[in-house]
Amino acid sequence: MQLRIQPADEPYESRDLELGVALRSWAAAQSSALAVKLDGPLEAPGMDPTWSLEMRGEYLEALVHLFYGPIADVSVIWSPEDEIYVGAAQDFSDLQLVSMLDDLAAASQCGVVPPWLRPAAEA
Repeated sequence: MQLRIQPADEPYESRDLELGVALRSWAAAQSSALAVKLDGPLEAPGMDPTWSLEMRGEYLEALVHLFYGPIADVSVIWSPEDEIYVGAAQDFSDLQLVSMLDDLAAASQCGVVPPWLRPAAEA
């Protein structure tokens, strides 16, 4: 799906487009050790996500949703314990988003939980 070329109507839509470009670039650069599926931009009425990224690696399965704002919501199932971790961020840059995704990609290989993720039971 092509990104819109027309100017965004609202500032948050411009940020969404910038973050979408960062997501596409990041997903395209991943090795075969990490399975990545990216959906977006999605029509996002109400509180639906504008982008959705799924990743699977040796130690984790993660789902990253982006919402207008920008807001990121991250859910991770951590193997072999099958413990669920969650994380979130607001008003972040495309570089900060890529850093979060890099953390998850590294964690999928080495099994070390990024410090910004918390067990769901504690969230």
